[in-house]
Amino acid sequence: MKALLLVMMACMLPAAVIEKTIDELLEGNADTTLSVPKYDPFYRAVPLLKQKTTPGYKPKTKKVEVSAIMNGRAFIGGKWYAKGDKYRGGKVIKVSSDTVYIQFNKGMKVLRLHKQAPLFTIKDQ
Repeated sequence: MKALLLVMMACMLPAAVIEKTIDELLEGNADTTLSVPKYDPFYRAVPLLKQKTTPGYKPKTKKVEVSAIMNGRAFIGGKWYAKGDKYRGGKVIKVSSDTVYIQFNKGMKVLRLHKQAPLFTIKDQ
């Protein structure tokens, strides 16, 4: 354990940039302050983190999908909605087994349940 600690300390010494020798510091003739270079671990990442967008650019919004329908409630965009609930400026007027009807001022929007293929099937032998 001691040997490992000594090896680690010996490896750290060349990494530190020291402008003055120990003899100069001990004599008292030299200034006793050491300059330690500043190290910023995120220096190279700063340009990558800045977003590059053009003026007037609007990111695409995600398409709203009905994920599930259960007990007269629909799971849309991470929330459950039932008949009569308000949804994005409209009102849910009907929830059927695979469709949700939403009434807006300009008209009605029909959202259908997105059915996925089953992950696995069970076969009888």
